[in-house]
Parts: sequence; structure tokens; C-alpha cells
Amino acid sequence: MRLFLFFLIFLKAQFVFAQENLSEKNIEIDSVKINVTKNFNSIKDSPFPLKVINLKDFLLFGNNTLNDVLQTQTGIAVKSTRTNGQGVQIQGLDASYVNILIDGFPMIGRSFGALDLKRINLNNIQKIEILKGNSSGFHGSNAIGGVINIITKDKNKNGSFFDSKLTYTTNKTINPSFFLSYKRNRFTINNSFNYYYTEGYDLIDSDLLKTINPYFNYNFNTNFKYSLSNSSFLKSNFRFFNQTQKNTAESFGSVFEGESYIKERSSSLSFTKKINKKLIIESDFYVTNYKSEEFLNDSSSNLFDDNFFDKVHINREIKIAYKKSENLSLFLGGGIQNESLERKDISFKPTQKLNFFYSQIDFQKTNKVKLVLGSRYDDYKDYKYRISNNLACGLKINKNLKFKTSFGTGFKIPDFRQRYFNFTQSTIGYTVLGREIVEQEIKLLQSQGLLSNVVYSLSDLGNTLNPESSFSINSSFNMFFEKIILYGNFFKNNINNLIEPQIVAYKNNSLPVFSYFNVEKVVTKGLELDLDWGPTDFLDFKLGYQLLYAFDPDVKKEFEAGNIYARDPQTLISFQLQEKDYIGLFNRSKHTFNLKTFYSYNKKLDIAYALSFFSRYATVDSNDNGVYDKYDEDISSYMLHDLVFSYKLNKKQTLQLGCNNIFDFTNPENISNISGRIFFFNFKTNFLI
Repeated sequence: MRLFLFFLIFLKAQFVFAQENLSEKNIEIDSVKINVTKNFNSIKDSPFPLKVINLKDFLLFGNNTLNDVLQTQTGIAVKSTRTNGQGVQIQGLDASYVNILIDGFPMIGRSFGALDLKRINLNNIQKIEILKGNSSGFHGSNAIGGVINIITKDKNKNGSFFDSKLTYTTNKTINPSFFLSYKRNRFTINNSFNYYYTEGYDLIDSDLLKTINPYFNYNFNTNFKYSLSNSSFLKSNFRFFNQTQKNTAESFGSVFEGESYIKERSSSLSFTKKINKKLIIESDFYVTNYKSEEFLNDSSSNLFDDNFFDKVHINREIKIAYKKSENLSLFLGGGIQNESLERKDISFKPTQKLNFFYSQIDFQKTNKVKLVLGSRYDDYKDYKYRISNNLACGLKINKNLKFKTSFGTGFKIPDFRQRYFNFTQSTIGYTVLGREIVEQEIKLLQSQGLLSNVVYSLSDLGNTLNPESSFSINSSFNMFFEKIILYGNFFKNNINNLIEPQIVAYKNNSLPVFSYFNVEKVVTKGLELDLDWGPTDFLDFKLGYQLLYAFDPDVKKEFEAGNIYARDPQTLISFQLQEKDYIGLFNRSKHTFNLKTFYSYNKKLDIAYALSFFSRYATVDSNDNGVYDKYDEDISSYMLHDLVFSYKLNKKQTLQLGCNNIFDFTNPENISNISGRIFFFNFKTNFLI
């Protein structure tokens, strides 16, 4: 509260100060934006493992969702989730460890750790910044795997601008979107609207349900900026998203039907002041609310099941950037964050408060050496304080060769679900209990005579969860030739105290009761390679490859000790597995490869082709020994091919025809997010009013 009062007092003072500085012409900060590394500086030469996807990169492919953009990036994989959604992995770390931001502000509303990226309107995006590896030193919890920062469009020239796009695709999907921007002197406003409707699709004809049910959503985003003077401005943003989807479930031959709803509201207010050529101060206030509701009725239209989720996130933050010289700058920040949650399967309204502070020093010498050192202090109400550190060094050997190395430590606190969940699945009947209520709930079930077996002692269940902790290293090089750019990155991520569900008891009907434990360690390591080759002005090739090893070191030791067995499905005889039989973590491909080709046939016609390859992986433990070994049933290697033709009707209008997944690959039992061959039509127009 005191931080917010300081912001109001500081803001009032700037209105007075602005009137005295309207004639000041030598300071311009209209384009200032904080990037994914929590800094005002350009990230072009950052020593961290950063990737920037510009607007042109996804316009040429006619991408209609953020998932389409991300799935062809090296080191990133878009995987199916348990709720038929899609989660983003970075360097083998799953979606719960990846922070998604819009203009530096976090999105909330995760389902099993993954954010539904169709809530983001591509028509409003200017570029996407991806920071790989441990980023807790910049963004605290939930950023162990990396950060994706989506930068929205911001008009810089006076006048009006209108941009629209109409998309029609297979599965009766229609997607119109609009972007309207207006700037006059010190005032700028940007508005975007996106509507999406689809009939969904069904990959398995033999069951009673569709793979993806029909749904529609719409989102609206508006932001304005007002320059109080040549050295200060106000910026505000409001965004909302609504979705309605058919909800179905099947149990013992009966189908239950209903609907599900999602509502998201976010707003922010920022004030930026350039005190002088060396000092910039920014203050932010951000609040976001995510709600979801769903229900199921039986065949007689009686309520069978319902659920709701309502989370609020509030953040107040102040940032100070001080550039002492061309070679040395300092960045400081701090703030207060509050979260609260109401949901059906938690009996009360849990809250969490965070006080945080971070600092960063950037040093460079003669444009040859760049050093960045950052630390962040996070003090959560229910946990001991954490200090996360980031260190990065960039070395420019000559104009053709650069090296970068970065280290990071980080953490992830248990979420409300892992702590307080009290959920029983309505159609199957298994139960999931949060760790901080599991002891009392097990006692209650025992007293009611509903348990046949308790796996853990009650004293073991009384211990609380510890935050997950991590360490990562990235070491990369860039080589520049006349027509070729080669990038390579070696990475390693270690996570300790991994939180995973484990069976704690069995009910009388033999169904399990789960809770959460700090049980595992995870290591992901490997190599990323990117090659950009432009043999002519009309032709460009981009190739990417990732080699990934993702495993549990403790499980590996069990293999070495000869303690892991598998059962022959024919003879039902168990046999001992060897170390070489261990493959690693589920839902990760050891080899991924992507190829993107751009060809300008003439001034009007562009052709884009993309190939994505994924080596085999498994999503479930089919032989019930708890690990992924070579005797598990896995998903065979597969490739996806996309082809897009873009034709410029004139300077302001473009027509696109394309096909995603040309050869109609599907795997209905294991991959719900690949619907088969998709044809699409895009019509894009833009003009000044």
C-alpha cells in the first residue's frame, strides 16, 4: 500500500514538472520498453541465451496461433497436456517451469501447469522474446525453464492505422481479427479485437466423445500512452478474454454434457520518467483475474458435476535504470505481489504474499567483453526467503565470432493445488489431496472406514513441501560468414526437490488416493544448433536441431544397481533391465529438427515451407514399472510439413493459401493437439485512415 501511495505522490509531482519541461527536446523516451531480462537496454548483444521472433517471421507462414509460431523454434516443443491443451517445453523442462508474459506482465490460469496460449491474439504482436534456461534471477518462481515475453504493437508515427485479417481453416474454423491504432503528438492508443470459432475435431471414431469439442472465444486489448513531457509518459493497458466450449465426459457407456467458460481480465498502469540522460524510473501497477467454470449434466438434464476456479494476481513494482557511462549501467527493482484463489476443490480461500527486490549490473569493455551480474531476493509469506543469481559473459573475438556463457540459480514454490487440493474425480473416482491437508483427510477417511490400505505413515504425511530448486548453464557461440550465420548452444539444467504426485492410500474399491511429494531430481542437457543461410536475395534457409538428454539421476542409479524390472507381456515373467534400457523422462524427444525455407518468386509471390521432426518418445508407462524404458510402448518418430503461398494483391492487401501437416499425420491415442491436415485461407489488409 505504501508503495502505491508513493507512486501516486510521485505521479502528481510529474504533472507539475511536465509543464515546465514541454520545451525540452533533447530527451526522447517514447520507445522505451523493458525486455525479458528486466532491463531497458537493447537485448541485441545480450550474453544470455535469447531468441527474438520478429513479426515478419510468423507472417510469412500465416501462423494463426502462438503455438504455431513456437513449435518451429529450436529448443522449444509444444506438447499435449492432460486436459487436451498444449504446453510449451523449453530445453526439456515442461510448461510449469516456463513463465509467459505479455509486455513484461505475467499471465495466470494454468491447467496442470500449462497456460492455454490460444488466449493470446497474434494480430496484436510485434515480436516475441524467448529467454532460455533459469530465469528466476529476473522473474522469480515459475521461471526455472525460461521466459516467453510477448511484445504488443506500439505505433510511433502520427496518424491512424487499420489492420485486419480474416482466416478460414479446416474444421469450420473462422478467425477474424482487427487492429486499430491512432497517434497524435503526445497521445497514442492501440486497439485489437480477435474472434475465433471452431467446430473442433474427432480423431477417434470408436468412442462417444470428440477429441476437441466446439468452442468460440474473443479477446479485446486496448492500450494508451500519453507523454507528459519529452522525458516522461503514462502507459495503461486493458485486456479481456472470454471463451465458451462444449463440455463432455464419458463413464461406463454414459455421456455427460454441459459447458465450460473462461473469463480473463487484466489491466496495468505504468509511469516512466527519464530524470536525465543517465537515470530512468518506472513504476507499475498490474492486476489480473482468471475465472473458469464448468458443469456436466446427465441424460435427464440433472446436474452431475460442476467446478469453478477464480484466481487474482496483483503486482506493484518500481524499477530504476542508471547508466553511469557507456560501459557501466545499473538496474534496480522491487515490489509487492499478492495472489488469492477460490476454487471448488479447496475448502477455503488461500492467499500468498511476496516481497521482492532485484539488481543487475551491466559492464562492457571496448565492445569486446560484456558482463552481466544479477540477483533477486524473494520473500514469500509461507516460505523462507530465496536468493536467485544470474551471471553471464559475452566475448567478441572478432566480427565473425562471439562466445556467450551464462549461469543461473532458481526456485519454484509449491502452488495452491499442490498444497490444498481436495479433489475426487467424478466419473472414475480417484482422489488427489494437497500435501498440507492430506494427513487430516486420510485420518477422516480411515475413521469412515473407506480405506483398505495406507501406503505412508501419518508422520511422513505431516511434512510440508519444499520449493523446487535449480541450477542451469548455457554456453554458446555465434559464427558469421558472408551468407551464413551459425549458432550453437550447450545447456544443462538441474532441478532438485521435484514435486510429483504419489499414491498414499487405496480406497476399498481399489482406487488410489494421491498426494504430492518432493521425490525426484531431474537433469536436462544437450545441444542446440541453428543455421541461417541466404544463398541469394530471394532464397533463405533456416535449420535448427536439438539433442536432448532428460533423465532422473536417481532412477539411473537404480538401473545401474539392477533394481529395475520389466514384465514380458506374453509370458508375464519379470526380467532385470540394464542401464542401457533406460530412455529418460516421458514426453520428450531426444532429437528434434526443423527446417524453414523462404523463397521470393517475384515482388508479389512468396513461398514458405517448414518441416518439423520429432524422434520417438512415450507419454505413459505402459509396462507399469514407473520408468520410461525401451520396453514401453512409445510414439514413433514423425514429421510435420507446412506449405504457404503469400500473394500481394497490392501494397496494402495480401492473400495467403496454405496447408499445415500436409501428409495428414495423426496419433489419436497419444497426441491430441495434432488434428490432421489443415488447409487455411488468410486475407490481410492494412491502410492508413
